[in-house]
Amino acid sequence: MAEFTLGAQELGETQQSDFAEFINIVTGRSVVSGADWGNDRIEFGLSGDGMVRIFWTPDGLHGSITSLLMNCAALLRKKFKESEKSSGHCI
Repeated sequence: MAEFTLGAQELGETQQSDFAEFINIVTGRSVVSGADWGNDRIEFGLSGDGMVRIFWTPDGLHGSITSLLMNCAALLRKKFKESEKSSGHCI
């Protein structure tokens, strides 16, 4: 059975979703770019700041929607936490 999430796994920020929410988010958006990453993964850039990732896994299809702006914010938070740990204080 297909699985759907919101967020980016590589940032450790995902939450479970369902097909209805997945469709609701992408409805009305246009595909503005696409990439075939191989290894059973494709991505579609959406109008606005969205990205749809489709993975084929042994357990079935996995669809993920993420916001590019949210990913940038998550990366900045992650880098800030790493620098805070290494320096021992806030910047």
